[in-house]
Amino acid sequence: MTSSKEKRVVINNDAHILIVSDLHLPQSPTESSRERVNKLIDLLSEKSEDATHIVLLGDVFDFWFEYPHVVPRGHFNLLRPLCRFADAGKKVIFFPGNHDYWIGDFFRDELGLFVAAEQEIWVLGDRVIALTHGDGCDPDDRGYHLLKRILRARLSIWGFRLVHPEFAFAVARFVSNLSRRAAERKKTWYNSRFMPYAEEQFNRGVDTVIVGHSHTPQLIKTAKGLLINTGDWLMHQTYGFITADSTKVISAITGDSLPVQTPDDFLNPPLGAGRKPS
Repeated sequence: MTSSKEKRVVINNDAHILIVSDLHLPQSPTESSRERVNKLIDLLSEKSEDATHIVLLGDVFDFWFEYPHVVPRGHFNLLRPLCRFADAGKKVIFFPGNHDYWIGDFFRDELGLFVAAEQEIWVLGDRVIALTHGDGCDPDDRGYHLLKRILRARLSIWGFRLVHPEFAFAVARFVSNLSRRAAERKKTWYNSRFMPYAEEQFNRGVDTVIVGHSHTPQLIKTAKGLLINTGDWLMHQTYGFITADSTKVISAITGDSLPVQTPDDFLNPPLGAGRKPS
């Protein structure tokens, strides 16, 4: 299971990085989830000549847990094309999210994908970029910090592996549904709550912080650097496209790039705010 907290990577200066997050694909595919996957694969195919890196920035799945000899079966309409992109020479990188942190070696050994650390620092030309899904980045969310430590503890993972997969996945579906309903009753998490984390990264030499998680696409330029939320593929269908000298968040629906805003605009995201993360 994923355990590394941070990793530093030097990227080729001519890299073109496409970033998408928060598909929230259910264990049992639905018509709408299949449609979301098809639209994403169409986008990746369209951008395949331009993109050298495809980054999945967490919460691709509503739940993912690998046993030594068992993996979830419902997502191969996404995994097959990702494997083809990897075979064609693209670097496909999967970041853990709060819904799909429990990635084992299946992605790496069987699909040829890369499983990232919880946070990675990418050096791209003169840029220093921090990438992470974003859960746990709000210092005031103490309850979640405690839950995160419990769920990601080796003992918890070992204990869950002793449970039969059918029962374990049923429990996961139940908890995920409860979490989603609870989230819908709460206020939206605006991207301002990522600022303490972003400031911490800027102070250590990072100039661009990229997150997902809040389902609210936005680019905020501060005095010290850029805070970027690439949004989600569940509601807004937005994605990030990063090179050594450009930064964009693009709506796949309209084809338009989002404007760069200031911290005064945190409560006015250009496409509206998503639901509070679960």
